[in-house]
Amino acid sequence: MHFFLCCEKREILPYVHILAAKVAIPLQKSKELPSTSDSDNASTQKECCQLAHRRGLASLPNLDCTCRSQESAQIRAVTHVIESKFDKDIKVISASGEANYTLITKTAKANAKKLVLDTEATVLKKIKDELHLLNENLVLYQKYASLPAMSNASLFYGLGSAQVLVDAREGASLLPQGRELRAEL
Repeated sequence: MHFFLCCEKREILPYVHILAAKVAIPLQKSKELPSTSDSDNASTQKECCQLAHRRGLASLPNLDCTCRSQESAQIRAVTHVIESKFDKDIKVISASGEANYTLITKTAKANAKKLVLDTEATVLKKIKDELHLLNENLVLYQKYASLPAMSNASLFYGLGSAQVLVDAREGASLLPQGRELRAEL
């Protein structure tokens, strides 16, 4: 008895004499599957199913199921390829957008920093020219001018001869223990 291969599941069906010999793959009694490439196998299966439909053999239970499962598998494969391509495109677009965002933000920050430094240099040059300061005095001026911009900086002036105790502990007073600050008139 001869068999032929005509399904996606690679099951062996009995040879149907109405099918053309070109489409059917005769097998030996060992029931081993022939070693053909997937593209050869797929085209043979497609021809087998088309011929079966034309000849009215689609009503055979195994053949009808086989043809439909083959079509379903082909649709799933095409859908999977489209999905994979779409996922790849999403990753490429996301990476490109992330790179553009990083480039734009870093460039903007660098330009802003450059503008700040240029402005500071211009202001310091005007101060130096108008106040006739030497370079050493300009550095000292810059040091004291930057104090208000610092968050934890304090500048005490006009205290005269009063003793002030500065303690970093929480709840510590600026005045020495046991003394009160009296306003002098």
